[in-house]
Amino acid sequence: MSTQRTPPGSRQQLNIQNSLQCITTQTQPLTRQVTPDLDDNNYIKITKSLKRTLGDLPFQPLSSISEIKVMFAELKTQQDQKFELLNTALMTIVTQNQEIQKSVATLTHQHQDLLAKINHLELENNEYKQQILTLETKLDLLEKCARGNSIEIRNLPVQTNENKTVLNDIIHKLGLTLGLNTPIQDSEIRNIFRTKTDAIIVDFNSILRKETFLFNYKMYNKSKRQNGETVLNSEHINLPGTPRSIYISEYLTTKLRRVFYIARESVKNKKLFAAWTDYGKIYVKKEEGTKPIRVDNESELYKLTL
Repeated sequence: MSTQRTPPGSRQQLNIQNSLQCITTQTQPLTRQVTPDLDDNNYIKITKSLKRTLGDLPFQPLSSISEIKVMFAELKTQQDQKFELLNTALMTIVTQNQEIQKSVATLTHQHQDLLAKINHLELENNEYKQQILTLETKLDLLEKCARGNSIEIRNLPVQTNENKTVLNDIIHKLGLTLGLNTPIQDSEIRNIFRTKTDAIIVDFNSILRKETFLFNYKMYNKSKRQNGETVLNSEHINLPGTPRSIYISEYLTTKLRRVFYIARESVKNKKLFAAWTDYGKIYVKKEEGTKPIRVDNESELYKLTL
């Protein structure tokens, strides 16, 4: 093998010749070309791969381009239709949102009106409660004045053919049994009657006679308890039938009657030690040996029984 090299000048001529050869063969199929070296003694085989030109691309018919244009037109039409539908739906939502905002504004205004009315009604209600409390206080005071001379006798059995005369006789017997200094006269009793609860109401002409009657009743029962005897009952005044305990108290107002009833029930249930009335007022004892406590309403009584 020859070890001779190609002279530099010959290389430049070879490159120019190769460039001209590439230009003339652009439209020809890809081939393998052998270019002889300028040196007469040696030949060097050179292989070139020529790139495919624009003329080598496959021919596209005009019908395919028209179809593509039609497809793009159809796609655009479909997109326009969808956009129109979306736009219509969006406008509907916007309209509904505006209507909802109007409804909310109306409801808010109505709510504020209702709150104002409720506040006004609460103020009126508080005023009415205060007026009712004032009226109840006045009514209770009037009842106290009207019942200041009266006593209430409970648990007395109803007598046969009972009338005011029979009831007067019972009151006279009670006065004698209790040891009044002076017997009760008919003129001292203003009125006497039995209520729907079978209690007997005696209305005296003077508060002094009422207080004397109640004082003797308390002292009578107290002495009986100390001696271990039974307290005042129907047998002591010679009434027929099974002996029944007789209870005598002030004729309290409707409000205080309720309070006194609860107080007596509390004594029975061992929540209070004692309960009694004095001059139209209710007193209780929480425990034995403690000071009496005046009770004017149910709330005060409930606090004591907790």
